[in-house]
This record gives sequence, C-alpha cells and structure tokens, in this order.
Amino acid sequence: MARQWLNFRPQQLKLNGLSNNWTNRQQRPKRLRFGRECSLVCFFVFVSLYGSVLWKHHQHVKIVQVVENDTFELKQNSNDPTVSVNVVDRISDSSKKRQEGTPKNSRGKFAYAFLLGGAMSTKPGSDHRGGLFSVAVAAHNLRRHNSTADVVLMVQISTLSNATRLPQQQTEVLQRLNIDVIYLPKYADPKFEKFYNLMLEKFRILGLINYDRVLYLDYDVMPRCNLDYVLELSYQGVLKENVVLANLLEPSSGGFFVLAPNGSDLLRLQSTIMEVENRTMHMKFPHWDSATGWGQAFENGDYWITSKGEKGYEWDWYGVQTDQGLLYYWTKYIQRSVSIIVNHSIEQWGSKDGRVWQERIDEGVLQQRSCSAGPKGKAPPYRDFVHLTGRKKPWHSNLSTLEQGIRSKPMEKLSSEELWLWLLKDALASIGMESEVSLDFIKGEVENAALGTTPGNRQRNMLIKNKAKVGWNQYQHNG
Repeated sequence: MARQWLNFRPQQLKLNGLSNNWTNRQQRPKRLRFGRECSLVCFFVFVSLYGSVLWKHHQHVKIVQVVENDTFELKQNSNDPTVSVNVVDRISDSSKKRQEGTPKNSRGKFAYAFLLGGAMSTKPGSDHRGGLFSVAVAAHNLRRHNSTADVVLMVQISTLSNATRLPQQQTEVLQRLNIDVIYLPKYADPKFEKFYNLMLEKFRILGLINYDRVLYLDYDVMPRCNLDYVLELSYQGVLKENVVLANLLEPSSGGFFVLAPNGSDLLRLQSTIMEVENRTMHMKFPHWDSATGWGQAFENGDYWITSKGEKGYEWDWYGVQTDQGLLYYWTKYIQRSVSIIVNHSIEQWGSKDGRVWQERIDEGVLQQRSCSAGPKGKAPPYRDFVHLTGRKKPWHSNLSTLEQGIRSKPMEKLSSEELWLWLLKDALASIGMESEVSLDFIKGEVENAALGTTPGNRQRNMLIKNKAKVGWNQYQHNG
C-alpha cells in the first residue's frame, strides 16, 4: 500500500481539510538532551520497529487513508481579500524532484489518481457506483498490462449523506484490487456541492508527495493498456514534470494530465484559485476576463492550440473558468515548465529571462512508446485510452445488450462499452466477488448526477459568492 506522507507538522498546519498524523523526520531536532528526550527517542524507535512489522503484516491488505480536514487551511486577512500563505515556509520541499541531473534510466515512484465526488448522495436518481466501478476497470486493465504504478481514488462523500465511508462491499472491492482510497472532506453545506468545486478538487494530487509523478485520469477514462511510459518519460526528462494533453475543444484536457506533487505548490495553487475567484465575482456577466483569464494575457506571439489545430489568443476555450483553464495557467505560466502534447507534436515550454518561452517542438517522441494498436491515425497517448464521455458511459447502456455483445463477439471486436463490462466482470472474478456484486446500476438510463455535469457561469458566480461569505472555508472541519 502507498501511504501518503505529507511532510507537514500537524500541530502547525491544517491542510484545507487534510490532516496528517506523521511528522517529517528531517524536522526533528538533531540534538536531544539526555533524559526526557532520550525516552522520546526510545519511544520513536519502538514505534518505528513495530510499525515496520505491522506494515509487513498488512502489506497485502488495502488500508483506507482518511483525510480529516481540507487540503490545507488558508486564513483570509480581514483587510486583504487575497489569502495569506505565510505557512508555506513551514513546508518541506524535499519531495520535489528536479529534472536536472535525473539519470535517463532511473525509475521514480508513480501513481494514477482518480476523483469520485458526491458519493452516497440522497439526490433522486444519483448513483456513484458507475464511477466507482469504472475506476476498478481502469486499475484492473492497467495491471493486466503490467503497470507497476499505484492507483489512488480520492472520494468525497456527499453532504446530503450521513455516511462517512463507502459501503463495506464497495470498500472491499477497492481493497482487493489494491486501490488506495483517500476520503476528502465533506462540504459544510449542500450549496457548495457543485460541479465547479469538484473540478478544482482534482489538484489535490499535488499533495500526494510520496510520489514523483501522478497521472490524473477522470473516472470515465478507460486505459487500453499500460500508460506508465508517460510517467517514466516525465521523470526521465524527455517530457517536463508537468504534462498536458490538448483536446478537440481545449488546449489542456482536465481528464488526463501529469503533475509532480509538492506541498508548497498545493498551497500556492489554492491561493491562486481564491484570488481569481475574488477578482472575477465582481465583474459583469459572465464574470470572466477573457483577456487575462487566470492571470496572464497572451502576448508577443503567445498562443494556445487544440488537437484539431485551432489556435487562440484569449482565455475563451471550453472549461477555461474551471480545471481546464487553471491547469493551463498553472503549468505554463506559474510553473513555466510543461510538455503540451498536440497529436504527434509535443510543445516544450520553459522559462527564459523570467518569461515563458517555447524551447522547441518535438515530433514523434511518443510513437515508439505507444502501448496499444489503438485507432489508426491517432497519436499516443490519445490512442492508448478511451474517454467514455456523455452517453458513451457504459453504465448508461442496457446491461443485457452489453452482455449479448460480449457473448457474440471476439475480444478485438468489442465496443468500448462492451470491453468495459468485460473488464469489470474479469476484475470482480479475479478477486472472487463476481457473484456478490450487483450490476443493477447498468440500466440504460442516464443517472441524475449528484453534482451536475457542467459548471455554468451563473452556477460558478453564485457558488463563489457563497464561498466568499464564509471566507472560503466551505468544508466541514473535524477538530
């Protein structure tokens, strides 16, 4: 199991809802007085030895990691609408890996991360099981193709539910499939439980600092094969530490991206969100400045480009006000280090003289690393996964129809929806639970999504105003 070691002192810092029970060893005093301090040393030695034995005993049992508070606590100054981040200097940056000097054949520690929001909602027609079992399908297929990376599922239980955990059977499925579960804090009020907020929760992967690289995937992304090569190339320096994928309607897909986890980056990103929300909520409808967007105008020939070749010079693409705009801004203009994959080309962006600079455009770098036959003409990694959006979600299909397709077709002829069901059944069979888990959530109907499906302008602005009223403390706090 991969434990999430957040190198923070819990008595000094609350992570926006993430509390941590471990102390970074590097933060402990190097010299200890004999006596009381010595006894503490003995105690820690005993705990370490016992923990090592206990860990070995439980290494085949998936333990659920619980996040008690937010990712971090950001306090608002009464005289300043921007957030105070003076706690950043308490955070150890020891986990941040530099590309410079990284051996080309070295291997880092990697993870795939997924997000499931609105779980256990009592909203009529909602059902989180499609998303949950889709993560099971992704994890199972990755490992069928020899992925060695961990799989992490971030779960946020709905404010409408009294539950604090997933049902026992679902938890057992995830445990047996070796999927780590992190419970995110509930929102303090149902009015905060909206699609816009959920899209921003994705960036909590920056807090998974036990990993060198994390590849975030939407839960409806089905890998065709082993995608580890994307993480490996990023760690080796062939790709930047941040990897973004251009899509048909946007230059930065919120459903597939790589980040290098780092605690102080997480704080800075949350500060950016609050500053932009505070600034834009006072603007006229649609409460957005397409010239500067998240905080940077496109100048001196700078541009964005989609996978179909459409170029733009303003912050006006699909999803720009949420994750797909923030991702682009964060990696290109704050980090100033990102590989943007646009079909067969890779734009390598860095920094020169304090400004964003396109270093070069690489061609065909990923072609030999593709892990599947995929659709002809598609470049990797596009060809190596399927994004089951909209009506393509298998749990919106008729179960009997999918099962008939599985029975009547060879494996290579299955549709994406049929392959998804085959993989789900294979995953459940591999852990001895195929007969125990009901598939009644696959019923040919579109469920009433607990948090909605799109973050409209009116929803976003109303939500931001509600967040401002509570000083952006929109989560339940548990001590």
